[in-house]
Amino acid sequence: MKLSPLLALALLLPACGRAPALTPPITQAAALVRLGEELAILAPLVAADSASQPMRRYYTFPAAPADSTGPAYSLAEAKQLLRTAPDVLNQLADTPFLGPITTPQQRAAWQKRLQALLTKQPALDLGWVWLAALQKDPAPAIAYLSKALALNNQVGTYYQRRASLYQQQGDYRAAARDLRRALPLCHPRWRVYGELANVYLLLHDDQQYAAIWNQRQTEMRQALDRLARRPSHDIFWQDSVRRLRDEVAYGYLANALYFIERRHQPALGCPDLARAAAAGATEALELQRQYCQPRAGR
Repeated sequence: MKLSPLLALALLLPACGRAPALTPPITQAAALVRLGEELAILAPLVAADSASQPMRRYYTFPAAPADSTGPAYSLAEAKQLLRTAPDVLNQLADTPFLGPITTPQQRAAWQKRLQALLTKQPALDLGWVWLAALQKDPAPAIAYLSKALALNNQVGTYYQRRASLYQQQGDYRAAARDLRRALPLCHPRWRVYGELANVYLLLHDDQQYAAIWNQRQTEMRQALDRLARRPSHDIFWQDSVRRLRDEVAYGYLANALYFIERRHQPALGCPDLARAAAAGATEALELQRQYCQPRAGR
């Protein structure tokens, strides 16, 4: 039986209140077991805040055997889950378990709780990630995410978050390095490729930008082909296909406009305008006439 990612996550998480020794994250499967263990430690902290309850409503912490001393679920089960839902580790790490924070007092209270816990249990990489999310200044947030990555380098979203903060600081090369590290840890990868391409835009590196953007388009076309071959044709399938086709088409269009309008190089942009038109971007037809038609007498 094939489980949905959310249900599969619920089956992986260990019982609340247990504090097992954390599993070294040598692989993504080990990191998935580790995050389940960490959530068992962090859950009482979240449960103490009534505002966080809506954030946890999709997840269940099933009871573990009373005499259990290790992980509630095995490495083999984590591997099977990753085969079923390859990006489930990033989805779990990126879930906003903290409730809405609307005042400086709430922010300060949450920071105090997390810092107290991390003083006692500094190996909680997810705790450092949560603490980073509470920072207004990029510098301490980067420091906390770096601590998390030193403990667990198998989570792509950790690298993506730090890359975003590096961009805020204007350190685009550091952002590019982190996004490249995130690529093999994320499924699907086209969104990371898109973020990385945008960093190369900021670096004014047209060659790297074009190469990365083409990788994004290739990954998306492959995903669209796989999706189109699935037997299920329900309304959700139809919506997914439509959205992905639009992203492919307008990805070509965005690349074309970059080279035509910003770099004034229509020879580089016109091939992608043709691809955009073929993929269904109706705006591309008029742009082709405007920029790509051979001029009279030439």
